Amino acid sequence: MQKQFAILIDILLTIVFIAIGRASHSEGLRPVEILQTAWPFLLALAIGWVVMLVRKREHMGVGAGIFLWITTWIGGIILRVASGDTAETAFIIVAGVTLAVFLIGWRLLAKLLPAK
Repeated sequence: MQKQFAILIDILLTIVFIAIGRASHSEGLRPVEILQTAWPFLLALAIGWVVMLVRKREHMGVGAGIFLWITTWIGGIILRVASGDTAETAFIIVAGVTLAVFLIGWRLLAKLLPAK
């Protein structure tokens, strides 16, 4: 699978994570509102991808998913708090679990599904 496609999937799933969270709290779902919440996680995801690309790491393995999950989760929380937003314990836990399922999960599914 091409790296660009993997990057796109990671971005879309990170945005879905934010949209689900906003919807569950009855917050707005306009693109600008989603991006206001998503930017710390998207920036952290981008940093993770840059590290992987510079180090020429394999992008489809579970190890890549774990690396991107931790980078996106921890980096996103740090950037969120640094920008003056909050990060309650429950949010940190839900963000970690959801991002793990999304960023690792699709890679596991891709490995399990037969190639065409």
